Amino acid sequence: MTKKTIYIAGLGLIGASMALGIRRDHPEYEILGYNRGQASRDFALKEGMIDQATDDFASFAPLADVIILAVPIQQTIAFIEELSHLKLKEQVIISDAGSTKAAIVEAGDTYLAGKSVRFVGAHPMAGSHKTGAVAADVNLFENAYYIFYSF
Repeated sequence: MTKKTIYIAGLGLIGASMALGIRRDHPEYEILGYNRGQASRDFALKEGMIDQATDDFASFAPLADVIILAVPIQQTIAFIEELSHLKLKEQVIISDAGSTKAAIVEAGDTYLAGKSVRFVGAHPMAGSHKTGAVAADVNLFENAYYIFYSF
């Protein structure tokens, strides 16, 4: 079995909790993380949530089998556009964790049309008032709905 590489952009509550769940259930996967802020990158690395971290979004995208965008909506749209200009793995799965879908779906349709990627819009129906990687909870998605949108 080939080792999978998961790239999570956004190491806040949602992204870091995803990293913990993936790490728990698939310890053989390589998990890469992007975060603008140094503190969440450092914390996620120190706690073993991720294997490598960056503040340069484009740097890890070509390595990924799955890219999860767990950043604010406008940043998600900007990252979808940026991904459209990068050489990504064939059939990479790109997903998001945004709470609104219309603008994200439109961005996916606009920027990823004709690309050899699979875009799956999603919305985790889980959360907390806490923020940052320090608030990550491996059980955040337990017994919670995670809605996927098919296009």
